[in-house]
Amino acid sequence: MWRRLKRYLASDQTHAVLDRLVSRGASAATGLIVAIFVSPSDAGAYAMAMLVLTFVLAVGEQAARQVGVRASRHEGGAALMRRAALASSAGGFIVMAVFLVVAPAAGAIEWHQSAKLVPLLGVPVICGAVLPRLCAAQAAGEWRAVSKAQTIGSSISIIVAVPLAPVVGIGAASLQSLAAEGLFALQLRKRNFPHPTLGSTRLWRRYLLPTSINGAMGWLQGQADRLVVAIMGSAAVLGQLSIAASLARTPIDAALLGYVNLLRAELAKQDSRELKRAVLDRYLPRLLTGALVLQALVSVLTAFVVAPLLGGPWAPAIALVPLLAASAAPAAATWSLSAAIIDEARARALVPWQIMGVGLSLAAGYGFAQSLVLGAILAWIRDIIALIARSWLAGNLLSRRLRWWSVAATGIGAIVAGVGYSFLSGRFGIGA
Repeated sequence: MWRRLKRYLASDQTHAVLDRLVSRGASAATGLIVAIFVSPSDAGAYAMAMLVLTFVLAVGEQAARQVGVRASRHEGGAALMRRAALASSAGGFIVMAVFLVVAPAAGAIEWHQSAKLVPLLGVPVICGAVLPRLCAAQAAGEWRAVSKAQTIGSSISIIVAVPLAPVVGIGAASLQSLAAEGLFALQLRKRNFPHPTLGSTRLWRRYLLPTSINGAMGWLQGQADRLVVAIMGSAAVLGQLSIAASLARTPIDAALLGYVNLLRAELAKQDSRELKRAVLDRYLPRLLTGALVLQALVSVLTAFVVAPLLGGPWAPAIALVPLLAASAAPAAATWSLSAAIIDEARARALVPWQIMGVGLSLAAGYGFAQSLVLGAILAWIRDIIALIARSWLAGNLLSRRLRWWSVAATGIGAIVAGVGYSFLSGRFGIGA
């Protein structure tokens, strides 16, 4: 038993999960600690900045990362990654700089809040700069080195930033994000991409551009609800929603995305649909099981740790956590199937469904502005529709057994969410 546990902890799966879990977990932990010392309005200002930051990363660094291993197998792939890194860094810096000037000028946030968000300017620059080294490490299967660098960088960033929370508020969270990425980049040594085994192809047109568009649409689908809240509601309402989402989804999504990164790398090494289907058969059940375990764990920790710690002004956010966590299993399946579809150079097929998802997110945002519970239900429906669409697009990549796995996991997740919300509302008298 101990030998099996030791082998699992040393496996690529564990290190791939740790890569994302530590990074996002550190950010969420810092945000939670900062929330103790700031008002919902300040938290909302930080949430607005993170909306912009996640957008520039989704269309730049993260899109390139998704196709990095696949591109490295083709001639010219390494050069494409270097160009993508430069574009991601420069574009991200410009967009963030514009936000930090325009947002306070338009009255969306205060100038003093904008000043505390300045460290976020460096995050897309560093993420873009480290992109070629990161993709080369993943192509070489160096997951342990990546997770080790991420763990050290995130740990030190928390130690540095958290003591500043009572003094600079949201500035501490901004500094933590910058420090974590900077320390990660310093540790990740330069590697050469593996020698290409496939001929040149239109990598930009077949993979990178469609994946970047897919990233933009995915961001819109995931964030349009918050944009509506920011327009219709207030920074305080957005702050409640952001804290709830941070508690409910950040640790879950981080772990799942780390595993999906490993899945994506394995898919990129296969050249036939049969082999890709075998990869999905091996990884997807683990992802769905892990999603349910994490969902239950988050709900329990929220009830017995977070609720007594925050309480008071953050009561609506606490009550919302189990409902938002209900999307864990559908998201795990959706991201896995999207990775398989993109690997087959069919990212364009996702766009019409993502446009529909954006519309559903707008409806969810309207729901959040009226009632946090109504918005959470509409967001869950959106995620179910996204899973159905990916299942249809995947075709015979998804076996009948996996389809039933997805249905069962989604149903169990809904039950867990209902129980968690009822418990929190009843025991702590929290209403959303």
